[in-house]
Amino acid sequence: MSYLRRELITHLVDGCKNTGFQIDKEDIKNDFDEFLLKIKAPVDDLRGLYWVFDFIRIVRDTSKTAYKTLLHQIALKKYIFDLFIEYEIKLSKENNTNYREKTFKKGWCAAYPLYVFLIKSHDYKHEPRALDFIVHFIKHYYVVEESLISSELATKTFTREYEVCSKFRLLMLNRNTDFYPDQIILDLADPSSKVVSKLKRYIETDDENKTNKGYLNCLIHFYNDSWQPARSYNRSGRTGDLRFKRYNKPKYENLLANDSIKVLKPDKEFLPDGNGVLDDDLFEQMPYVLIDEFEEENKLEIKSVDKVFSKDTRVKRKVDVTNNVVRSHNMAKQDTRLLCERDLEVFFTALEKWASQKQNKVLAVICWCMFLLNKTFEEALELNFTTELENANNGLYFDKNNVAWWVFNVNQPLKSLLTHRGLFTVEELAITKCPDFLSNLILSNVKEESKSNKIFEAINVEYLKVRLVKKLKKLSEKSMSSRISITSISNFVVNYLNATSVIDPIIFDFSYDLNLYSTRVSKSYSNLGEFFRCEMLNKFWQEIQSDYECYHRKKLGINLYELTNYHQEARTVGSKLTPKDETVTCLINDLRKEIEHYKNQTEKHKLEWLVAYHNAYVVYTSWMLLFGTGYRAVWNPLPTFSLFIAQFNLLGISDKDDSDFTHSRLVCIPNILKLQIQDYQEHLTSLRGLIRALNPHLALKIDHFISSKELSLKMSYEETASWYLDIKNSRRNYGPLFIFENLTTGLKVKPISPKKLIECLPSGISIPSNAGRHWLKSKLLAVGVTSELIDLQMGHWQVGQLPLAKYSSLRYKSVSVELLPHLDEAFEEVKWQKVKSILT
Repeated sequence: MSYLRRELITHLVDGCKNTGFQIDKEDIKNDFDEFLLKIKAPVDDLRGLYWVFDFIRIVRDTSKTAYKTLLHQIALKKYIFDLFIEYEIKLSKENNTNYREKTFKKGWCAAYPLYVFLIKSHDYKHEPRALDFIVHFIKHYYVVEESLISSELATKTFTREYEVCSKFRLLMLNRNTDFYPDQIILDLADPSSKVVSKLKRYIETDDENKTNKGYLNCLIHFYNDSWQPARSYNRSGRTGDLRFKRYNKPKYENLLANDSIKVLKPDKEFLPDGNGVLDDDLFEQMPYVLIDEFEEENKLEIKSVDKVFSKDTRVKRKVDVTNNVVRSHNMAKQDTRLLCERDLEVFFTALEKWASQKQNKVLAVICWCMFLLNKTFEEALELNFTTELENANNGLYFDKNNVAWWVFNVNQPLKSLLTHRGLFTVEELAITKCPDFLSNLILSNVKEESKSNKIFEAINVEYLKVRLVKKLKKLSEKSMSSRISITSISNFVVNYLNATSVIDPIIFDFSYDLNLYSTRVSKSYSNLGEFFRCEMLNKFWQEIQSDYECYHRKKLGINLYELTNYHQEARTVGSKLTPKDETVTCLINDLRKEIEHYKNQTEKHKLEWLVAYHNAYVVYTSWMLLFGTGYRAVWNPLPTFSLFIAQFNLLGISDKDDSDFTHSRLVCIPNILKLQIQDYQEHLTSLRGLIRALNPHLALKIDHFISSKELSLKMSYEETASWYLDIKNSRRNYGPLFIFENLTTGLKVKPISPKKLIECLPSGISIPSNAGRHWLKSKLLAVGVTSELIDLQMGHWQVGQLPLAKYSSLRYKSVSVELLPHLDEAFEEVKWQKVKSILT
């Protein structure tokens, strides 16, 4: 105990005796300590405390209402205040100097921001409106204190508490003559929303002082409690949110073979961080779609009348962009943009003829590369050729047995690779067998004396492309078919996959480095075994050959794909952040042991035990939820029970959305997770009875959680939407999955967060917070679930594929029937089990 604090307590004890106030010394000490704790004073050095009492005196003499409010907020007993103000305090010379000191120690602004704010009150404006503003600030401070001291919301150097206390202190200084509190007209009873409106109105009327504007904007965040994690800055500008700047110089890609519409792809891709969180996956999918206005018109073309004169036609084409996008994302095998079996017969016959002609052999090789690898004309010309695997990349590699293999880079870089254990080690190269007929054709085309590392040597690209366009046009006219073109050839694979979903497009994306816009985000969560990848490619081409043979009633003379694995041992490609099954099993066992540890303790009547047991139970349930649903790593997952539909094993999720809920979805959940959620509801029912006297506010919140279905049905659509937007992924409003934290201000209730889940991992376990999403996506791919259902579960779909859209034909009962067995099997493999709470 500091000497100053000891003398102050002695003064209080003697004052109580002299005034006849009956109270024990220990109670006086506890009351005084509670006050010091509330104003966050440094107990070992109470310098400047006199000015805190002096400020309270000024408030008392100005407004009785503000005075009572202030005493209540800072937990100051009236007898303590009276003894310090009305009676002389006898202190030693040194302690008296410290007690009345107007300056504070170095570092106090960061360590004790509220206390510094209070002891500097002698420098503030003391008009009635200014005092009301200060008292209202202190009152709201304790409402949002948890956010202000949160490490998640702090900047790299300071907390939000330091930021707001420092700026409000500078705003209220006497020397700040440009700020007029009288113009704000603040009332102590004003809710925070009304205060924000008044502050905004003041900024609008006085926007010349940029410094004060910055202080007031900070106060707006303070009253809105709208703090966000700090973004980093560098000399070149902000790097926190580049979603729009990335499209300054976009790349263009055809919208599924639609020549009139382009998809904008960002010039710079976001990289997932070490916890597997991909920024692109937290926002709306952003390819932008627009009419292709970049192609130069052929000056010799005879323009149609509607193109020249009809304004209505031009407007209609612009309006029809969305309809064209929807149709493009919902192709059928009868679509005219997809080469049918008859077109393939014409195409294959022409390529066989061209391959035997010296002047056309190169065209045959290019067409085969475009067709089999889903490459554009320009990409096909860039394919490499080598006999050294070390140099193989984006092209053809011939091994020592003269067997040809396509080699493409599938390495997925990360912003930062944290030290994780138990994850899959992935290959950086996808090696796929090249059909023998094509490798022989390429060998015959490549000159033996050529020293180039390209399959196609330096040629006139434009001239060659014009030749191919003319030959394909002539071929189409001769065969009475208008489908055969460079676009239909190079997009055949992706169009066929879109029309049939025979395999997931990610298989081709990984195999041949396609970078499709439709898989740009989803492939980041996918980890594929090499054997499985090759089997899926074989399945695809077998489907093509089967369609061809059924239509023409004859076999195709060549094999479009040959099932041969380059690696003889099991290897994987894709996501580096997918945990192995044994890692997940170890996680489950350790989390269950943590629950059993508290369950077996004898002293179960203490609050500390209840808090620890509840937290362990929540962490287990939360990890199971993430692994069972593919939930993104967000705050406050499972914000309500009202979207839990147990009879169909469905759960409503909105982990990436906008105000229209266009990416909300219902996901299928395994039976074990369904039972765990039901047991967790019973756990909360028992918990509220135990804590109702201790924390009635939390007990009331649990009442709302348990009866959320009935309450939400009584709301209008606007009320429900507003309520749900406020709670989903919220950092402030906790949902059913909440934990207790011991803070300096006492026991606090907080929503579960990705960072907290990582902190609560058992020792020896280190996985990313998004591990469940990576694991579930890879599991569903490995068992051959159709891409449509996987995208539904993971929340990846394009315009025109919304499962909850008005005209969607998807039936969720059928989804459950198909997905549930796979989810149950995956959970059984890693030994997830229902754990019943001891509270029930």
